[in-house]
Amino acid sequence: MIRRRTEHDLNKARDRAHILEGLKIALDNIDEIIRTIRESRNADSARNNLMRNFSLSERQSQAILDMQLRRLAALERKKIEDEYREVIKLIAELEDILANPRKVLHLIQQDLTRIKEKYTDERRTRIVPDVTGEVSDEDLIPDIRVLISVTDRGYIKRQAADTYRTQRRGGRGIKGMITREQDIVRHLLTCGSLDNLLFFTDRGKVYQLKAHEVPDSSRTAKGLPLVNLISLEPGEQVTTILAVPEFDGEYLVMATQRGKIKRTQLREYSAVRSNGLIAIGLEEGDLLGWVHVSHGNEDVLLTTARGQTLRFTQDQVRPMGRPATGVNGINLGNGDRVVSMQLAEEGADLLVVTAAGFGKRTAIDEYPTKGRATGGVITIRLRNQRDEIASASVVRDTSLLTFITQAGVVMRTSADEISRLGRSTQGVTVLNVGSKDRVAALSVEDPEEIEGEPPTIISPNGDGA
Repeated sequence: MIRRRTEHDLNKARDRAHILEGLKIALDNIDEIIRTIRESRNADSARNNLMRNFSLSERQSQAILDMQLRRLAALERKKIEDEYREVIKLIAELEDILANPRKVLHLIQQDLTRIKEKYTDERRTRIVPDVTGEVSDEDLIPDIRVLISVTDRGYIKRQAADTYRTQRRGGRGIKGMITREQDIVRHLLTCGSLDNLLFFTDRGKVYQLKAHEVPDSSRTAKGLPLVNLISLEPGEQVTTILAVPEFDGEYLVMATQRGKIKRTQLREYSAVRSNGLIAIGLEEGDLLGWVHVSHGNEDVLLTTARGQTLRFTQDQVRPMGRPATGVNGINLGNGDRVVSMQLAEEGADLLVVTAAGFGKRTAIDEYPTKGRATGGVITIRLRNQRDEIASASVVRDTSLLTFITQAGVVMRTSADEISRLGRSTQGVTVLNVGSKDRVAALSVEDPEEIEGEPPTIISPNGDGA
C-alpha cells in the first residue's frame, strides 16, 4: 500500500513538473509565444505551432493557452519557479523512498503510530478465543444500565440511566416525560439491558420481557403502549416491575394492598407464557402491589399509607406455590392500605417519602421485630390528614434516588442528601412538589451494587389509582 501510494504521488508530481516546465519556457519566451498565438488562425493551430516552434508537448501547449494574463506578473513568475523547485525536490524524495525498502518500513511505522494516536478509545468488539456455537441477537446487545418507566395508562419506554443529573434535595427536577392528559408515571426501574423484566399486575398475574426489547426513547417521549409488548387483559394494570438477571436459588416475596404476604421460589417464574402466569391467588377486592427477590433470611418491612411500619422475620412465611393466596402480613386500620413492602438490610435506613414531597431516613434498627399480622409502629408523623406516604425504600448513604411526580417531573439525588431522623418525626422537604402535583414513584440504585444482584425496585401505589 505504501509503495502504491508513493508511486501515485510520484506520477502526480512528475506530471505537475512537466506542466511547470512548459510554463517556464513560456515565461522565458513570452514575446515569441504571444506572437505565435496571435498569428495562428484558431486554438488548434496555436497549439500545434507552439509544439513545433518551442518543442513543447501537447499538454504543455494547452497549459500555456489556458494560462491567465496575471501569471505574467513578476510575483506570479516567482510562484511558478518556487513551485517547480518544490516539485523537483518532492520527486527526488519519492524516488528515494521507492529505491530504499527501509524507508518504506519507516513510513509504515509512522502511519501505524498516527492511527494509534487518532483512535485511542477502547476496543468496542470483544475478542473471545475458542468460542463455539451460534451467535444470537442478544450476544450483540451491550449490557448497560437503563431506566424503564411505565405510566398509569400503560406507556413504557427505556432510557440510559444517566439521562438525569443528580440534584440536591428540595430541587424542582426536570421534565422526564410528556404524558397524555390525566396520565401519570407509576413505575421507575433501573436495571441492566440484558435483564429479564417481570411485570406483576393488580390481578395477580406475571408477564415477562427482556429489558432491551423495550423501545428506546428520548427523555420527553411518551413511549409505546405496553399492550404492544405483553398480552395484558382489558383493564389489567401493572403494579410492580422486577428485573431478574438469573432464576436460580432465590425467592420472590409478594405483598398485596390489603396486607397479604407470600413467598415463592423464583425458579417457578422462569418460563412465563406470552399470555402470562398466575403469580398469586387474590381475595376479592385485593390487589398485588409489591414483589422483591429474597435470599430467604431478610426481615420483611410493610409500610402503610397512614404512617405505620411492621417488621417481622421472613421465616414466619413458609414457601408456597404460585397459585397460593398467602398469609396475613399486617393488620390494617380503617381506611389504611399497604404502600410498600421492603426487605431489611443490616446497617441500612428506611427512606419514606410522602405524596406532598416530605421524607426522611430512619435507621432500620429503630424498627423492632414483631410478629406477623400485628399493627407495627409509627414510621413518620404526617403533617396533615390529606397527606400520606407515597413510597418507602431501604437505602444506604451511597444510594442514588430517582423521584417522579404524577405530572412527570423527575429528580435524582443521593440518599445522603436526605436527613436521618427518628421514627416519630415529620421529615424534611425532599422534593418541591407543586400544589396540584404529588409524588408518584421512587427508584433506588446502589452504585456499589454487587454484580448479579438485582437492583431495588419500588412500586409505590399498588392499587393503580
